[in-house]
Amino acid sequence: QIEKRATARQENLAAREQIISKLIEDKNRLLPSPLESNDTPTEIDWRSIIHALEQARIQWKKLGPVEHALPKESLTGDSAVTTRYAAAIEALETPLMKIQNEASRQRRKIIQSATALGESDLLKMHLVDKIKQLQTQWQTAAKTLPLLCHEEHKLWTEFKTATDALFKTRDTARAQQEAATQEQIKARENLIEKLTQALSLEVTAEIRKVISETEKGWRDLSALPKPLE
Repeated sequence: QIEKRATARQENLAAREQIISKLIEDKNRLLPSPLESNDTPTEIDWRSIIHALEQARIQWKKLGPVEHALPKESLTGDSAVTTRYAAAIEALETPLMKIQNEASRQRRKIIQSATALGESDLLKMHLVDKIKQLQTQWQTAAKTLPLLCHEEHKLWTEFKTATDALFKTRDTARAQQEAATQEQIKARENLIEKLTQALSLEVTAEIRKVISETEKGWRDLSALPKPLE
């Protein structure tokens, strides 16, 4: 039983060594050395780095608690397997976190731009074109500077909420303007009808009075809004 347990621990250690070796291999393959080379951050395959880290953590966790699954001597000293695993993770994770902070900053900047549109006169601007431009910026950022799924989903929800609010506000403004326009048109139609009825009058003074009243009423009306975009 003791020999069986010792063998299992050695096999567990070998599996963890493979995980560490794969992380080191991924680091050398996916990251330039040094990182500040001619390669720009957006040229690095960050999605592959995210995948490598996720897979390493999943495989490591499946091997069980280290204190119960590994030989005690492998857990002590500077060359402890846990220390080397943490270092291998950090070598990939540190530059990834740096670029993800930048990615998060860019996404929030796009969200702020969408929110700022709401402070403009939505009826006098090409709202759809401007939102499409922001959506294109988002898609480009998502391809080159990926975030973790939960963070990406959270920020995308904020962005979509902001753009949906713009359309809702614009629709409300359109409806209000359309209602005001119809009121203006109705008022003008009433004045025209009043003039038409004046054709049946025979007294010149009465006709002049109607003309004067309708002219004044027309001038008092606000100008019709420009056609909506």
